[in-house]
Amino acid sequence: MIPTPREVNDAPQTIPAPTVNDAPQWTITKKLVRNDINPVNNSLILQESSVDEHIRRHIPVAEFKRIVTESGIIVDVFDYDLRTMHKLRPRLGKSRNYALTDGWVGDFVRRRNLRMNDEIGFLWEDSCASRLVFGVISRSTAQKKPRPNQERIY
Repeated sequence: MIPTPREVNDAPQTIPAPTVNDAPQWTITKKLVRNDINPVNNSLILQESSVDEHIRRHIPVAEFKRIVTESGIIVDVFDYDLRTMHKLRPRLGKSRNYALTDGWVGDFVRRRNLRMNDEIGFLWEDSCASRLVFGVISRSTAQKKPRPNQERIY
């Protein structure tokens, strides 16, 4: 017997699982170390090779030269998770790594409560605005130890 069009259309419809994750595809990832969250340093260190590969090509040559030879430039940084805009200054450090300064601790470490071993990500977005995008990929599972002079609350 040949199925009628109605019999063919009565088969259960399956919806394919999504294949694209909503989270950005971070091009630079970093697990935070003590110096990255230290208020005295007030900077995040990124490897030279990561910045050269994933950010340099998006910044005009004259501006990138200021990052390398001078005190840096101001770039917009969009917090993907909280949808807030900030400004940081990338500059080339003495160790030939790049540092994001001028607001790193206040705008990111304190506001987002970042800790050692948290994993963060960055990508450069050119689609609607030329800016750096920041996000927290995963949080450290280690609990913060109280300082010796802090009272414990039970």
